[in-house]
Amino acid sequence: MSALVDIVDDPKPVYLPSLRDSISIQKRGLNAYTVRDSFSRSYFQAGTQEAFLLDRLKQPITWEQLQKDFESEFSEKVSKEDFDDFQRVLRDRRFLALPIEAEQLSTSSKAVSNPLDEEDDEGPSKQGTILFYRVPLADPDRFLEAFTKAFLIFWSRSFLIASAMFMLAALLVLVDSRNELVATFQSALRFETVVMTVLAILVATAIHETGHGATCKRFGGSVHESGLLFMFFMPCLYVNVSDAWFILERWKRLAITFAGGYCDLCVWATSVFVWRVTQNGTQINYLAFVLLSTCGTRALLNFNPLMRLDGSYLLSDLLDYPNLYSRARNYWIGTLNTLLWGAPKPEVPPRKWLTLSYGFITWFFAIGFLNYIGLKLVSLAGNHFGIVGLCFSSAMLLYGLRRVFRGFLGSEFIIMFRKRLIRTSL
Repeated sequence: MSALVDIVDDPKPVYLPSLRDSISIQKRGLNAYTVRDSFSRSYFQAGTQEAFLLDRLKQPITWEQLQKDFESEFSEKVSKEDFDDFQRVLRDRRFLALPIEAEQLSTSSKAVSNPLDEEDDEGPSKQGTILFYRVPLADPDRFLEAFTKAFLIFWSRSFLIASAMFMLAALLVLVDSRNELVATFQSALRFETVVMTVLAILVATAIHETGHGATCKRFGGSVHESGLLFMFFMPCLYVNVSDAWFILERWKRLAITFAGGYCDLCVWATSVFVWRVTQNGTQINYLAFVLLSTCGTRALLNFNPLMRLDGSYLLSDLLDYPNLYSRARNYWIGTLNTLLWGAPKPEVPPRKWLTLSYGFITWFFAIGFLNYIGLKLVSLAGNHFGIVGLCFSSAMLLYGLRRVFRGFLGSEFIIMFRKRLIRTSL
C-alpha cells in the first residue's frame, strides 16, 4: 500500500502595491528624473535608483523579483528598512494604487532612503502666503491650444528678430525722450494713476501669463490651471506651467520661462511709441505712459535673478540646478545658524560654493529691497491715510521681514541660550 501524501498548493505570489496610472517619469539629466502626478498636478525630483524602482512598480511585481532586478542593475545589496522608508514616502504622496500592507513592505538601497523632493515648494496644491496668494479659477488648456494654432508666427525666427529690433528702437526713443518722461512722472502722481496702474497690471499680467502658457503648449506641455494671484495685495493673474519640468530640451524650458517677460517687453515697446507720437495730456497718451511704466518696471523686476521670479528660474535652468533659489537660501540660513548659534552643519548641497554665494547675495538683496520698498510704503501710507495707513503698512513690513528671516531666529537661536552657554556669553 502506498503511503498517503498531502497535496499542498503552491502559494500565490504576493505583489507589491503598484503605482497609480497618473504617475509618469521623465529623465532630465545624468542622474536626474522628473516624476509627474497628473492627478494632483504636482512634480517631484528623483535620482536614478528611485526612478528605477518607480518604473518597476508601474506593473505588478513581487518583492523577490524587484530585489533581483535592483541588484542586477546596481550591483548592491538591499535592506528592508530603506525600502520601507521609500514606500512610506510613496504612500504619503498617494502614488500607490493599492493600500500598503505591513507584510508587503520590502527593501531597497540606502540611496533610495531620501524622500522624493518637490520641484517647487510652492506647488500647485499650495495656495501661498498672505503676500503671495493664489486662487485657481479655470482650466485654460483648450484656449491656449487654439491660441497657439492661430498665432504660430509668434514662435517663428522672423518674429523674434523683428520684435527684438522693435524693442531696441523703443529703447533709443525712450533715452532720447528721457526729460519728457521725467516730467510726465512728476505730473502723474495722482489717485487716477493708481487706478490706471492696477488696470494696467491686470492687462499686462494677462498677456504675460498667456505668453508662458501658450509657449508651454507650443512645446508639448499641458496647462490645466489658471486664476488670480494676489501679490502684496495687488490683483494679478497666473497660469501654472509646471508641465515644463517634463519637457526634455533645456532651451524649450528656458523659452517657456522667458516668454512672459518677453511679452512685457513687447507691450512696453509698443507703449513707448504710442506715448511718443500722441499729444501730451490726451487719454491715450496717459494710458500709454502708465503701460510703459508698468511693463518696464515689471520686466526689470521679473528678469532680476536675485528675486524669486522668472529671472531666478531662468538662472536655475541655465545652470541645470533645480530649485536653486530655495536650496541656496536654506543652505545659507543653515550655515548662519551653525556659525552664530552653534547648530549642526547643514547637509552639503551640490555645487557648494555656488549655492552658498547665491544664498548670501539673494538674502541680503531681499533685506535691502524689502526695507527700501517697505519704508517708502510706510511713509506714503502714513502721509495719506494717517495712523490706519501707518499701522497697516508697518504690519506688512514686519511680516515681510519675518519671511526673510524665517529659520534664522528660530529654534536653534533659542537652543543656544538654553544649552550653549559659552557661545551665548561670547
